[in-house]
Amino acid sequence: MEPWQVILLIAMIAFFLYFIVLLFVAGHGIEFAHSLRVRTKALLTVMSEKRRLLLLLEDELRRYGVPFGASDEACLAGIKTMNLTSVHYKDAKKALTMLGEAETRLAFLGHDRPDILKDPQYREWVATLAEIDRSIRQGTSSYNMDVAALNYWVSIPLAGWINLLFGIRKRDPIV
Repeated sequence: MEPWQVILLIAMIAFFLYFIVLLFVAGHGIEFAHSLRVRTKALLTVMSEKRRLLLLLEDELRRYGVPFGASDEACLAGIKTMNLTSVHYKDAKKALTMLGEAETRLAFLGHDRPDILKDPQYREWVATLAEIDRSIRQGTSSYNMDVAALNYWVSIPLAGWINLLFGIRKRDPIV
């Protein structure tokens, strides 16, 4: 074999191995991007259920005559106008913050009202909210693990660029 043929053979083997690595990196990037879309939809479903329960709690508190302040009204108006059908992953953090703030305000407003605390429907809604909060924490934890994995596959030197061709970029976790 001529020396140039040996060099060409080595270059072809290196190119073939690089192509295999690119396929491997792209496959994992696509897989984790799909997983993040699924997890985002699941979080949206749980967040919309939390919003529904918070609005039911608001109606219950109003029925019992609890006075709402201007900041309480503004917070509740914010969750009423929230669009949870398709939230970008960057907006999910803001939505979770708004829902958490509304939950805190409603819990504070109903905290020292013994007549509300005795209502079995109110207690059931509060217990359901606690379960939803656990689901949200679990969902965000799973989402953040997938974000870490996606960011790893996107940042692999000399091969991560293939994910950019598919529109897969680094993401920030939901904290």
